[in-house]
Amino acid sequence: MTEREIRGDTWHLPATRTKNGRAHDVPLTEGMLAILGSMELVKGAPGFLFTTTGETPVSGFNKALHTIQAGMAAAAEEERGEPVEIPHWTFHDLRRTAATTMARLGVPVRVTEAVVNH
Repeated sequence: MTEREIRGDTWHLPATRTKNGRAHDVPLTEGMLAILGSMELVKGAPGFLFTTTGETPVSGFNKALHTIQAGMAAAAEEERGEPVEIPHWTFHDLRRTAATTMARLGVPVRVTEAVVNH
């Protein structure tokens, strides 16, 4: 997310930054805008809101995923008192789970597709 992509209460993703090649607007709630407005920014030419260098977006998602998976396994083991096998999952699985759950809740397909930008 860059400073230039925020327009009022909307995050505008240009087509060049989406998987399906279509521009996508994401409404931002007052709470989201408050969080974005309170963040300490690392200044850099690209204007990334989430960066540690000011020049590149946040990275290291694979490391974060492994940390979360290890934490889940440790919490499950502590709760059950024995090792627990947690099936392999990725961040993309969360997107699919959201779409499946919205379908089960009766959310119209067009709304779900807009949310996941398909």
